[in-house]
Amino acid sequence: DQKNKIDTAVSALKDAFAGTDLEKMKAKSEELQKVLQEVGTVIYQQAAADYARQKGQAGGQAPTGSDEKVVDSDDYKVK
Repeated sequence: DQKNKIDTAVSALKDAFAGTDLEKMKAKSEELQKVLQEVGTVIYQQAAADYARQKGQAGGQAPTGSDEKVVDSDDYKVK
């Protein structure tokens, strides 16, 4: 559905640029910008929902432990 809206707006803009009517070119350009803004909003909302879902599945907890040994740089000496 979104792809069809973009394709339609791009086609209309191309048709407008084939002519000489500057106002029509501006109007079709604004229409394409509006469609792209709508698509961007949908993508952003989906990404935010995915992030929230993943964060919820992770439980928002920090890792409980690690097998890595932490070395204090003051105590570390190169041999």
